Amino acid sequence: MNNKNRSLRLEAVKRHADTILAAAGDIYRDDPTPLFSDYVDQDTMAPGIASMPEFTGDPGVMSNFAHQQDLMRILAGLSAVTGDAKYIDRARANYRYHFDHLMLPNGLFRWGGHRYVDLRTLHDLGVKGSVHELKNDFPFYELMYEVDPAKAETYIKAFWNAHVYEWDAFEIGRHGRENDRGIDHIWERSFGDPAPFTPRKGLSFMNTGNDLMYSAAKLYKTCGDAGAARWGENLYHMYVKCRHPKTGLGVYQFTQPIQQKTTDDFRLTDSMYGDRAKRQCGPELGADCLEGNMLTRSTAFTIYALNPQVICEYAEAGSENAAKMLEWARSGLEAFMKYAYIAETNEFRPLLADGQDLTGFVLRRDGYYGPAGRVFTRYPAGVNYLPALLSVAARTGDRELWAYAGKISSANGLGELGEAPGKPGRLNYETACASDSAVAALVHLYRQYPAPEYLSLASRIADNIVDALWHGGCFAASATGLCSVNISAPLALLELEAALSGREAVPTTVYRSN
Repeated sequence: MNNKNRSLRLEAVKRHADTILAAAGDIYRDDPTPLFSDYVDQDTMAPGIASMPEFTGDPGVMSNFAHQQDLMRILAGLSAVTGDAKYIDRARANYRYHFDHLMLPNGLFRWGGHRYVDLRTLHDLGVKGSVHELKNDFPFYELMYEVDPAKAETYIKAFWNAHVYEWDAFEIGRHGRENDRGIDHIWERSFGDPAPFTPRKGLSFMNTGNDLMYSAAKLYKTCGDAGAARWGENLYHMYVKCRHPKTGLGVYQFTQPIQQKTTDDFRLTDSMYGDRAKRQCGPELGADCLEGNMLTRSTAFTIYALNPQVICEYAEAGSENAAKMLEWARSGLEAFMKYAYIAETNEFRPLLADGQDLTGFVLRRDGYYGPAGRVFTRYPAGVNYLPALLSVAARTGDRELWAYAGKISSANGLGELGEAPGKPGRLNYETACASDSAVAALVHLYRQYPAPEYLSLASRIADNIVDALWHGGCFAASATGLCSVNISAPLALLELEAALSGREAVPTTVYRSN
């Protein structure tokens, strides 16, 4: 192992964190808050001015804590690796400030997909009523709980309370709703286990479902709350039982939008007009054409690359329902790889959950999935699927999933994984891959099956990450413009350094970068 490269990688992560501490912090008041902006302007090395795409007012300096959670993990992980407490202390101070000043009366934070704090004024800005929304954000609950266990528990319960509109009928939505139910005895509420694709007003998108399930797993991990884990299982089972009976594929939603109004204008895509896939594509694709059954590039990624990582958190936490949930994740991944993966070209097909290959399908009318004339196409099978495939295959012993992971690894230049976990084949230590998902997948695999070859390959990829993403003081997608403080590459490098040093694992995340 090249110790010089290790020290250079760690120094790069330290400089990255120091740059953010210096350039993304509160410069707007004499007694600064511990908050960060979402971006650093690399041209001025000051907080970057930006806003949500839909926001039409004067853009603010976004300080959206929901979109800074990997930064918090980086700060905590850097302190764990270096022993310098200044990094984790700043992360703790952010949580304390949010608990003390930015927590709403209902227990939720002023963050998410539709609201953020303007660092200049500390006032809210946002869109769509500034409702609470998390969609594949995955907060750092362990540190949140360390800072204030009671308020962390309150937040998770308030999150469920706001997004589960009806508990017995189990209607959920991506937009949190105010209600007066309170959070006492929240897990004792009844679960009616409704039928698949029941029409509802709420949209049961899995990107919000993933965050709900993730929070429940973390509440179980931090304080042993079995009720939270049980409701995480209830939620996952709603998606699982909606899988197509013939293929086992799906789903992104377990409900369908209830039709509240009618229109002949297909350009109107609000869910009040009914299921948007059925409206736009149903005449051509048939009765199974529902939003929940459309496995496009983005929805498939949420279901099959991100959700299995969430489910592995239940196994990591040691919950009693982990084995059942892992089996659901395993069977779902196996179905997806069987129907979607094309080994010859290392691509995925866009699909309908009944197995229809949508490659080449042309939209006949405008709508939710794009304008008339848009053609559905295949897309690359990237290494960002490896954290899910390798974790589930290693935990369940599924040889087919392991073989699929090996094909994707080989096609993306990582070499041969070998016949089974812990028995590496001819790995490619000259790979050009520069993906934090690949580093994390290999490190997590090493934690279960400690073959040093995995870390050797991860080290090569980590060096490539530094070469590709290091730009004059921080890790960023480009050398100019706005740099996101939430880039996950430094976290993967810290996970690798901890494994190489024989330390306990540093905070991890749900990886997604290709």
